[in-house]
Amino acid sequence: MVDVDCPVCGVTASIGVPHDAAITAVSSEPDAAPNANDDSKTRRIRCPDGHELYVTFG
Repeated sequence: MVDVDCPVCGVTASIGVPHDAAITAVSSEPDAAPNANDDSKTRRIRCPDGHELYVTFG
């Protein structure tokens, strides 16, 4: 699991990503999460306070 900070409230949320992946963006908007290349993926999660986060990794 990797910890990321919610861009809305700053609370820490955890997400599972592949061991060799690096987080490239964390956003509160789906369109704001950049897809830098075809190998990147974006997952939607919620922080403990209920805000939707879009975490891009590759």
